[in-house]
Amino acid sequence: MRMIVAAILISAFAAPAQALPPLLEQAIAAAETAAANAPRFAFTRSVDADGDVNVAARFDPNGPEGGRWTLMRPVDAELKKAEREVFDGIVEDDEADIDAMVEEPRELIGGDVRLVREDDTLAVFETDAPDDDEGDEDYAKFKQALKAEIAVDKLCGCLVSFRLYNIASFKPAAVAKVKEFDMTISFAEAWDGGPLITRRVDQKISGSALFQKFDQTVVIELSDVAPVE
Repeated sequence: MRMIVAAILISAFAAPAQALPPLLEQAIAAAETAAANAPRFAFTRSVDADGDVNVAARFDPNGPEGGRWTLMRPVDAELKKAEREVFDGIVEDDEADIDAMVEEPRELIGGDVRLVREDDTLAVFETDAPDDDEGDEDYAKFKQALKAEIAVDKLCGCLVSFRLYNIASFKPAAVAKVKEFDMTISFAEAWDGGPLITRRVDQKISGSALFQKFDQTVVIELSDVAPVE
């Protein structure tokens, strides 16, 4: 699940082996099975960041390597600097459909799991922030400031969302301090009976860097998903 924003590095997280609550185990197993049998697919990705970035691009896995993305909004000549940087990052991913699939949901689990909220339709489990098996030293420094939640739809027995948020301020770099970090990845079937994919990412981050305050909201959405031969 490769994301645009550097903070979204879920695909690199490694999970400890443990017995999970039956409902969560069922939802995770269902996602793994659906991903294993899924065809390649095309989709549109849009990125909106506080009005500074509003980009949409179409991905087709049948396109040539290095040419599987087509800019849809805005036209190339109207791309602002920040939008150009986002689009340049998007087009580097030639396996974006595979990355969008929830192939390894166990990697979202960073420690013991406990049920924290439940109603007739939804169960929410809390766990530690996932580990980073790539050994990112910066992430290791502030991992303890983060918590994670995984939501399961009790009616379909499927994963609904993954949330990563801070419980204390942290410093991802010497010159930066994050006061608020809250990211929710929403999952949905790519199509009826299709694999579970990252349908939407909502991220809010605020703090200060180089003595300047920042407050940013980013929304990433996948739409018009269609399997291809």
